[in-house]
Amino acid sequence: MSTEMNTFKEQFDTKGYFYVRGVLSEEECDLYTAAVDNRLAIHDKEDRFLPDGPNLNAEFWPLIVHEQVIEILRSVVGPDLKYTLQGDLHANHNAHQWHRDLAYKHSDMPIAYDDVETPFRVVKICFYVDPGEMAFAMVPKSAHNEMKNSKRYFGIDTYEDPYFSEAGGDDLAKADGVDPPVLFCPRRGDMAAFDLRLLHAGCFIDPDTKLPCPAQPQSKKTIFFTYGADNEWTRKVHYFYRFFRKDLLYSSPAPELVALIKQKGLLLSGFDDPQAQDPSWFDDTFLVPPYMDSNDTPYGVIGSAGWYEKVAENFEQRGHPLSAASCLSRAHTIVEEEMKGIDTKLNENEGSSAAALRELKKKKTQFKKQMSTDLTKHGDNCVKIGWDDEARNDFREAVRLNPFNLKARLKGLH
Repeated sequence: MSTEMNTFKEQFDTKGYFYVRGVLSEEECDLYTAAVDNRLAIHDKEDRFLPDGPNLNAEFWPLIVHEQVIEILRSVVGPDLKYTLQGDLHANHNAHQWHRDLAYKHSDMPIAYDDVETPFRVVKICFYVDPGEMAFAMVPKSAHNEMKNSKRYFGIDTYEDPYFSEAGGDDLAKADGVDPPVLFCPRRGDMAAFDLRLLHAGCFIDPDTKLPCPAQPQSKKTIFFTYGADNEWTRKVHYFYRFFRKDLLYSSPAPELVALIKQKGLLLSGFDDPQAQDPSWFDDTFLVPPYMDSNDTPYGVIGSAGWYEKVAENFEQRGHPLSAASCLSRAHTIVEEEMKGIDTKLNENEGSSAAALRELKKKKTQFKKQMSTDLTKHGDNCVKIGWDDEARNDFREAVRLNPFNLKARLKGLH
C-alpha cells in the first residue's frame, strides 16, 4: 500500500474522514455539472436533490466504478468493498445541521460497532463537480462513540454554532471539553469521504471569512455514493434506504447497472434478498431507532410529515429555531405533495359515489389544516431567527389555507 493510501486509511480510522484533491478533471466536472442540471431541471439556484438519481441515469455510472476512487476505498475499507446502491444528486442543497447519515436521531450513539467480530465499515463519498462557496463541516472522532462530541453537537445548525465564530471558536470548543469542528473547502473535482456515523454538515460560507453564512445563495452541484465492506452492516444500510425509506423512492437497480458493478467486483451479496423487505431485520439496531417522546412513544414513520413535525418540536425545545424551521419546511412539502395526490383523485373520480368524494374532500381539509399549522410554527421559528418577511408570508399563507387559524391571523397583523 502506498504512503498516500496509508494516510487515507489512518485519517479514516482515527478521524472518520479524508478528502482527495483533483479526482475529476475540469472536463469531467463540466460534463457532470451539466448532467446534474439536466436531470434535476435546474434553473438558476433552485434547491433540489434526487435520491437514486445516479443509479437511474447511466451517464453517472462511470463515477460509481471510478478506478482511482475504488482503489482508494479498497485501501481504506478492505478488499471486499461493495457498492450499497445508494446514490444521490444534489443541486444547491445543504443539510446544515450537525447530523449523521444514519437514521439514528439521538444525541448519543451508545454502540459504535468498532471492536466487534463484524465491524461497521461503511463510507460515503461526495464528488464536488461545482462546489461554489461552500464547505463540508466535520466533527473529528464522532464516528467512534465520542459521546462528549455527540451530545454537544447533534442537531445544532452550523449557522447558529458559536464554534464557527470569527475568533476563538476552537478555544471555546476546547473549553467545553469537545473537539473543535473542521471545515473542508472543496475545489472543483475534489472528493470527500466519511464514515456514515460521523457528525457532519454542509454549509455555504462567506467568501471573505470562510465561515458558515446562511445568506449566501450559491450554485453547488454534488454527487454522492455509499460503499462498504461486504457484511451485515452494509447490507442493512442498503436495505434501509431501498426498502424502508419509502419517501426517498429508491427503486430496484437496472440489470445493466447490476451487471456493471458485478463485473467490477462491487456487487453486494444479498442485495436483492426478498426477505429484507420485512422490517423485522432492523429491530434493536442503532441504524434506525425512531425519535421517542417523553412517554417513549415512537414519533412515527421515519421520513413522514408527522415524523418531521416531531423532530422540529424536539429542536424547538432545545433552542434551535433554524433546525426546527428546516424540518417544518420538509413536513410542509410532504403534506403538499399528498394534497396534490388528493386533487388528482378528485379529478379522476368525479363519477365516484358521493361517500367516496366526501371522504377525499374531508382528507383534503385535514391536509390544509396540517399545512396551516406547520406554516404557523415555521413562522414562529422565522421570527426567532429574524426572518420577519418570511414569517409574515408564512402567517398569511396559513390563514389562506385555514381561515379559522386565529393564531396565524393575529401574528400576521404584526
